[in-house]
Amino acid sequence: MNIVFYSLINADYAVGLLALLKSLRISNPDIMIPYVVQSATPLPAQMCAEMREIYRNIEFRLINPSPYEHCKFSKHRDWQMNPAYRYEIFRDIEFDQIIYLDADLLIVQDISELISFRGALGACPLPLGEGMELRNIGGFNCGVLSIGREARSPEIWKRLIEVATARSWSGNQTVLNIVLRGFYRALPTRYNVSSTKMTPEKLQTAAIIHYVGKYKPWHSEQQFGEYQLKMAGKDMCDQLSELWLTYANAEI
Repeated sequence: MNIVFYSLINADYAVGLLALLKSLRISNPDIMIPYVVQSATPLPAQMCAEMREIYRNIEFRLINPSPYEHCKFSKHRDWQMNPAYRYEIFRDIEFDQIIYLDADLLIVQDISELISFRGALGACPLPLGEGMELRNIGGFNCGVLSIGREARSPEIWKRLIEVATARSWSGNQTVLNIVLRGFYRALPTRYNVSSTKMTPEKLQTAAIIHYVGKYKPWHSEQQFGEYQLKMAGKDMCDQLSELWLTYANAEI
């Protein structure tokens, strides 16, 4: 079985990926499957060198932005890279199973069950009330995806582009849910625990923590938005920030 990790980043999110790679190496030291990092522009050479030092089995690939120029997204937040670039994964037929990881994650426990998943599409459920256009109907969270060959084809990729260009969306998550809903199988929720409604109990059992929202732990001016602070509380946000810094500053 040919399995690979995938992440999509730009220069800003490279900082997040560095912390993610460190958390992966610390929490799962025996895992060294290939890791593909995609970007629309070349990443700074120093950052690539740092990532390769942390995770030696890593490859950097450039995306051709032109197929995604007409995909439409609302202005509810300032996207620093085109969310439609995520659809590039579904053109890849090289690997049997792709494990997509957002760059704003931390892997804090064993993920062998996630690595072992086999199927067209594994993802964690999206709770009612979250997910913008999906908040009243539910769906799956796209921060962690395990994607088999059945869900990756030229036809599926074209369908993603068709939906993405039909109207403005809040991000890529709704489009992925519309096109791939029939493939979806639920993964245990511990593999994608949102920082927004984090509790001490969830933090204790989480295998992967997802730092959602506009502001990220590596943004020194502001690490969490008002909604995050309201929902999780300042004490929990401070704890999540300290946890991220622990991994980001770790020596590997």
